[in-house]
Amino acid sequence: MSSYLIEPNERVKKVLARLEAKGIDLFADTSQKSRQAASSGSRDEFLSRLNALMNAVGGVKADTHVRSRAEQADLYRRKPGLAARPGHSKHEVGIAADVSGNKASIAKMHALAPKYGLRFPMDYEPWHIQL
Repeated sequence: MSSYLIEPNERVKKVLARLEAKGIDLFADTSQKSRQAASSGSRDEFLSRLNALMNAVGGVKADTHVRSRAEQADLYRRKPGLAARPGHSKHEVGIAADVSGNKASIAKMHALAPKYGLRFPMDYEPWHIQL
């Protein structure tokens, strides 16, 4: 079982043990899984899909695609409520981008993204697209 900042009560420990027995770790760092996915071609797949979507829409560009862990750490320090913690950003593994364009173009991207297997997962970041 994982180590905790606050010791959970017995009921919580039992639930966590059942989840962990099923291979579910609520406290796992998923960045390793993201890195493995990106190294197996997801990065190329993302870029191919993003380029196809951008060509279909026109008038948009990708401002930020890949960030190093140091760049993500700096962004997180400057915008902790907005940026993902280092090791948890899809930008670090190359399967996310921040896009810009006029309002109509961005709206069209949102409408067409699912057709290209992409998504805009965060309402509060309408510019962030990912695989």
